[in-house]
Amino acid sequence: VLEDMGYTVDVIEFIDFAHSPKNLMLRCVKDRRVGERNLSAAWELAEKYGMTFYFGLYDSGKYWHNRECEREMEISRAVADEVWSLYGNRKAFGGWYLNFEVSRASAGIIELYAGMGRHVKQLSGNLPTMISPYIDGIKAIGDVGVKDDSIGVTQHEQEWNAILKGIQGAVDIVAFQDGHCDYHELADYLRINK
Repeated sequence: VLEDMGYTVDVIEFIDFAHSPKNLMLRCVKDRRVGERNLSAAWELAEKYGMTFYFGLYDSGKYWHNRECEREMEISRAVADEVWSLYGNRKAFGGWYLNFEVSRASAGIIELYAGMGRHVKQLSGNLPTMISPYIDGIKAIGDVGVKDDSIGVTQHEQEWNAILKGIQGAVDIVAFQDGHCDYHELADYLRINK
């Protein structure tokens, strides 16, 4: 896993014959070239098999969750700029995945989607952008298991109408994830999400 994330990993084993346990030390050094080689391999495979590659932007898992959307955009813009400079000429480069997965109109998400969508579209000559939100139904996992504060179909429709209005022209594809709601509600959510 560490190697896939761009680290050169050395495993050093310490053996003490007086004691039965072995001690292992991992020495990990960030090697940018490893990550680039892995990403280059992904592009090559996509091109070899005629696939369209949507590059997923950076998600800190921190800033936008803490409503620091401008900081999240600053980092994501830098990632997008670098990726485009390195791989923008690849035949398989088909678009961008804005991987800030949400279920609701949480604070700043419209600005984040719209800002990043506009940035990468301008950067790449209007390549398509995609998001993949989920339904905040009863089966969505909360902090301690099943949620007790999920929203209903009507509120879902109202919030997503507002989000879609705010991201118009910046996001081309909305691929809702399935599940997260009771089976008897699924048809209603799918009708709205269509």
